[in-house]
Amino acid sequence: MQIVMHKIKNLAAISLCLFLIISCATAGSDCPLVGKWRSNEKATIEQMEKYGNLTEEQRTVFINIFGKMTLQITCSEVTSYYNDSLVAKDVRYKIIKKEGNLLEIRYYAPDILGGTPTNQKTMVGDCYYLPLERFTFSEVFCRVE
Repeated sequence: MQIVMHKIKNLAAISLCLFLIISCATAGSDCPLVGKWRSNEKATIEQMEKYGNLTEEQRTVFINIFGKMTLQITCSEVTSYYNDSLVAKDVRYKIIKKEGNLLEIRYYAPDILGGTPTNQKTMVGDCYYLPLERFTFSEVFCRVE
């Protein structure tokens, strides 16, 4: 009888571990953006040099901007900082479409963003590429936490 109870306890412990592993894996895929992200200056400038069709003045402005934005993202909200100063707190968002490494995001902050914008992010490893409106290149954000 003790052997049977011991096997049942071991089976229960293994089942619990598998449940936790599966839950964590599923949670990560439902919320692939959770964490802290920072604009990657070097990768973004490489994108700008390769795909951007900018004037010298635009190029100078952009070079001084990249690498300074940090985003803290949960499953439903984004808080953004520029040079560690708060820009927007708890902006709600929802992933409305996932296809491979492409995410389509809708933000719900009409007063801050001038509407309810939608954008697409392309995930590549621990970074994502965010196409910049009106330009032909993307800003690159990489996970830092």
